[in-house]
Amino acid sequence: MATTHAAVPDAAKTATLHQAFDQRELPPSEHYLDSGHLSAALLVEAKSTYGIALVTPLPADTSPQALARGGHPDVIAVDFDKPQVACPQGQSSTSWNTCTQRGTETVVAAFPVSVCGPVRSALCTTC
Repeated sequence: MATTHAAVPDAAKTATLHQAFDQRELPPSEHYLDSGHLSAALLVEAKSTYGIALVTPLPADTSPQALARGGHPDVIAVDFDKPQVACPQGQSSTSWNTCTQRGTETVVAAFPVSVCGPVRSALCTTC
């Protein structure tokens, strides 16, 4: 058990616990956690470094598409040469920006309301 200040994220303490298990040569094969202790990096690190399988519920997908139990079933066309994205409704993006989100290099393509507004459906993504 570990106690910390409330502002410290749960996931920050999980690695510390794994290090303590390892120092005592008592790493469990499985570590049961609530979803507040989970991150993809921690999941990989626990297994590769300590041989510990994390058992925890995954956070729910609360996107509008998941809540509607849908999302566009069609494939979005990506043209890296232009660079541009075409949505399943046939509209083309007007901006393409690279950025880092949660430590991962990402491309954000945007569609202005004047382009996608008239054909927007409940299954389209939102920002």
